Amino acid sequence: MTERQTTFTHLIILGIAALILRVAYLLLAADHLGWESFVHYVPDTRLYQAIAQHILSYHPLGGFGLLRVGPGYAILLVGLELIFGQNPIWPILFNVLMGALAPVFIYLLAYYLLKSRLVAFTAGTISALSLTSIALSCHILTDQPFFTFHAAALVCFVLGFKTGKSRWFILAGLMAGFAAYIRQSGQMWWPVFLFVPLVVPLQRYFSTRLEMLKRAGLAGAIMLLMIFGWCARNYATDGLFIFGTNGVLTARSCLVAQITAAQIEDGDLVEFRKKWEAEDGDRTEEYAAAYDRAKARIIQAVRTHPGLMFRTYFRNVQENLKVPNYFAIRQVPLIRGIVKAVNDAVWHWLGHTLLVVTLAGLVVLIIRKNHLAWILLALTYAYFTLILGASFWQGSRLHYSAEMAWAILVPYAVYFGISQIGRLLTGLIAHARLLAREGRIRDWLARKRTS
Repeated sequence: MTERQTTFTHLIILGIAALILRVAYLLLAADHLGWESFVHYVPDTRLYQAIAQHILSYHPLGGFGLLRVGPGYAILLVGLELIFGQNPIWPILFNVLMGALAPVFIYLLAYYLLKSRLVAFTAGTISALSLTSIALSCHILTDQPFFTFHAAALVCFVLGFKTGKSRWFILAGLMAGFAAYIRQSGQMWWPVFLFVPLVVPLQRYFSTRLEMLKRAGLAGAIMLLMIFGWCARNYATDGLFIFGTNGVLTARSCLVAQITAAQIEDGDLVEFRKKWEAEDGDRTEEYAAAYDRAKARIIQAVRTHPGLMFRTYFRNVQENLKVPNYFAIRQVPLIRGIVKAVNDAVWHWLGHTLLVVTLAGLVVLIIRKNHLAWILLALTYAYFTLILGASFWQGSRLHYSAEMAWAILVPYAVYFGISQIGRLLTGLIAHARLLAREGRIRDWLARKRTS
């Protein structure tokens, strides 16, 4: 079997396995909860549907939704509705397909970076078996499409370096830009695209650093244009040159509410959230004023309690690294025992263990001087981990995007450790055999002398 055939076989196995798991989960969860309850299990679903309806005709929440979360996912929903009709099964099946493609792109990313089929297949298997991915793939939510589009963008970006062809960098910028349109957590990825060609060693298909910067910079430039384009739209319609309000509103309703409640005896975090959302006018049509008021609360909190803000932010990061999977344990009773065991392990030791092993994988890549791999994977993991500090109460979905990096780094570190132990044992056995052979020779010479 040729290398291309082996890769194709691995990708087919991963894609089909992931698809079967997600379809099975969908059938079991829908049967347990009832179809209507399952479709709208997460409140965010109704917002995305409202934005799609607004694009097609009008919805009172449409303007708020477009400014807050962006147009990407709603555009996908509109396209699916125009082709297949209004039945929510179609966007769910689309997300299932996105979930089945995720391990394919993780495999390709790992293989192109590390040239190890074993690591690549293991990384793809982690993605295929990911309970968070399986659950999120079955809902009308942005998490899975964002993951898949962004992972595809990373694959294209790496292929650009491996081939020197500009088209891969162009595709990377377009895909990462659209991923940010789907989920605004990706909006600040364009500096990464611009930073990587500045720091990685000159790759073989580029004659000069400037040539590499020009070609690789296409990814960042295209994404930046897409981000600024939507900012310009928001300025024209709402007077705000920003990509979206979600980050500020989330930080106010989570992080700032958290530290404000901590300052008051028996302070109720939820009450602060409700009160501020009403006072700031989040869902009124005064979007610019609401955004400014929310931003002012954040600035005031930073000025008044900088130390507490810093500590709370990083405590949230630390806790969100080990939060359980809320979806699967409630939606599919058949696997509740397995999910509970996994959740308990993640909360008590596995979450932080994965962090340590991920860092170990980065150290090995640095030692082996695979600079493109460690820089890109380190930035991916850091980016999608550090954004955890502003939110909470959403379970394992918050850190799901970081799986693009740790699903590769963890098996890489483990296999490296196993190979080193194997080499050590092989060396010890060989040394023991040599000592034994020398001992037998000495015994033979001693017998010859005495005879």
